[in-house]
Amino acid sequence: MKQVCLRDVKTIAVEETDVPQAVGNKVLIKTKATGICGTDVHSYMGESIFGKLFPFHIGHEAAGIVEATGPDCTRIRPGDHVVIDPLMELTQGMGGDVVFEASGSVHTTRLTSQLVKVGGKIVLVGLTHAPVDYDFFSVARKEVDILGVFRYVNMYPLAREAISSGSINVRPVVSHKFPFEKVQQVFETAVYQKNEATKVMIEMAE
Repeated sequence: MKQVCLRDVKTIAVEETDVPQAVGNKVLIKTKATGICGTDVHSYMGESIFGKLFPFHIGHEAAGIVEATGPDCTRIRPGDHVVIDPLMELTQGMGGDVVFEASGSVHTTRLTSQLVKVGGKIVLVGLTHAPVDYDFFSVARKEVDILGVFRYVNMYPLAREAISSGSINVRPVVSHKFPFEKVQQVFETAVYQKNEATKVMIEMAE
């Protein structure tokens, strides 16, 4: 099978590797599409919060179909459609009970203090790397709680229900789609076309 390896700053290679085996409670997933996360972009630019990790295999926002399961796996079966790390961005608009910042953008992080209601909560999911000029006066005046979250925990059922019920339309979020073979162009688009690139996706061939 093929995998994407970040060998150095802005240097990507597509490698051949053995197909892993589904052992124990593990599952083997045939990836159908992968989204480019903000942390992927920072890694590509050599700005990873985890330090220098080269060589580094990137791409964790993936969805696909289960091809095989280990003998100890009881909840998932071959043929199931699954997500590996769902893209979650839930906001309630002006005066929201809970405002989620999931992009890591300085601009949207700054907006959270304006969007949350009195007594509400702000949840910082996105990893904002740059300093933010933040309106702490509004946070104090509204008596708002600010919570930091590193990665996602137990969000899969909520994300699945929100999308399948139609309460969240995720299709407009995807701005660009590329075949797997153009992975270098994927990152060039995500890095240098920020005004147009909201979510860049890699689609796998059948």
